[in-house]
Amino acid sequence: MKPNLLVVTDLPSWSLEGLSYGYTVHHAPDTAAREALLAESGLENFRAFLTNGSVGMAGLPITDMTSLELICVSGAGYDQVDLAAAQAQGIAVTNGPS
Repeated sequence: MKPNLLVVTDLPSWSLEGLSYGYTVHHAPDTAAREALLAESGLENFRAFLTNGSVGMAGLPITDMTSLELICVSGAGYDQVDLAAAQAQGIAVTNGPS
């Protein structure tokens, strides 16, 4: 079974398709989509999280993401990601080009 990836940024379909080779992708680029997804599946099932500097963690608490292993920020820096909370839970945080 592929790990669950929560994508909270707007990505083109070809990019989401590429991610789907290694992950079960859950795309929730806006607040309404995130609320619907989280009401259905909760936060504890996601092992990876993809965001960007302007969205960050989208107000989602890292402490509720008990299976989270990786946060990737598209772009420079780690804006709006609580690095101390991630470190405390042993979550790797990285960034890459947009």
